[in-house]
Amino acid sequence: MGLDIGFTAAQNLRFGSVQAFASSDLGSVMRSRQQLLSQLRSVLPVVAPSMLKCDFGNLHREFERLQAAGTEVLHLDVMDGHFVPNLSYGPMVIERMRQHSGAIFDAHLMISDPGRYLDEYVRVGCEAITIHLEAVIGGAGCESGDGLVPGGSVSG
Repeated sequence: MGLDIGFTAAQNLRFGSVQAFASSDLGSVMRSRQQLLSQLRSVLPVVAPSMLKCDFGNLHREFERLQAAGTEVLHLDVMDGHFVPNLSYGPMVIERMRQHSGAIFDAHLMISDPGRYLDEYVRVGCEAITIHLEAVIGGAGCESGDGLVPGGSVSG
């Protein structure tokens, strides 16, 4: 399994992306923003294995191994074959993954027009979502950049 290192509690400062936290009505699996941040802060540093590197032919076993290892966060690399050249999985697969894990799902949406799909990813169980700013304003004909206030929060 691959590892994405550097996902830290309230301040995911990946260049070129904005971190947003969400909750929905998926019951005990989904956490409120405050619960999510509290859980992440309690296990710093957070290491989030990338599900892109798992054995898709034996997902149930992969989730058992991750749970046995004490994994708190799973990183989901979502690629649409348009915004980035690779193609991975989408909400339907993540919804099935959610049935096998109580870990925090951190979706990295490397897709065109991510705003169009945010509600769908929250609905299927993603609790932390990273989008690329250039995917949102890229068609405006100007350069994009990120600006975050240290200790600040991103809200919708």
